[in-house]
Amino acid sequence: MYGLFAGGYRFLGAILPREIDSTTEHVTKVLLDLIAFFIAANLAFDIRYEIDWQQWLGQMVKDGPAPWAALYQAMPYLLLGLYLINEIFGLYRSGLTSREEVALLIKAQLFTFGIMFAVAFFYRGFSYSRFAAVFFVPISMFLSICFRNLYRISKRHLMRKMKVVWERVLVVGVCEVTKDLAHRLQSNDNQYSLVGLLSSEKNSPSGSDAKFHIGSIKQLGKLLTRKEIDKVLLVSGALS
Repeated sequence: MYGLFAGGYRFLGAILPREIDSTTEHVTKVLLDLIAFFIAANLAFDIRYEIDWQQWLGQMVKDGPAPWAALYQAMPYLLLGLYLINEIFGLYRSGLTSREEVALLIKAQLFTFGIMFAVAFFYRGFSYSRFAAVFFVPISMFLSICFRNLYRISKRHLMRKMKVVWERVLVVGVCEVTKDLAHRLQSNDNQYSLVGLLSSEKNSPSGSDAKFHIGSIKQLGKLLTRKEIDKVLLVSGALS
């Protein structure tokens, strides 16, 4: 298992560029999800058919060869379905926290397996092993979560070590999303660096937002000429 994660870390180091854009991240996450699903299917079949379960469970488990051919025939459709469902559930959106990502992943996987088992029930051309499904579902979830976390950790580490091109962002305005936005920009999981927050004199930040506050909107011109700023985010619709 250690070798698997060490190899995965080196793999991520090879495919992650010095400047991570949304397309690269999207493709990487899709590949990791599909690889996790494929490995889980193979592991589930190995556990189901390579172990003599009848010596423990008796006739509860039917004996017979593993239907590898049927599995690999169905695999392209299963992987396509997994990708589409993950897209629908928003698993490839940028800015997801680790907790949000895990919650969406579990929901998407449960929905995927629900659809898969429903189709297999009505399609009589292939009879799937319910005992194999007992292993398939948790293994797939476990590997998907591990691969996503491995990607997140590797990305954070590589962005620190490889001198990724950070984008310095200045936030202008205060509204209900300012706090969440500021904390996301400060996260080590992206390539942004928060310069600070400018507010109007009538609507200055309070509480935890105050630590990001560096002045009023009147100072915008001065900051743009004196500080290295790549992007300015205007977050308040109340501003002219």
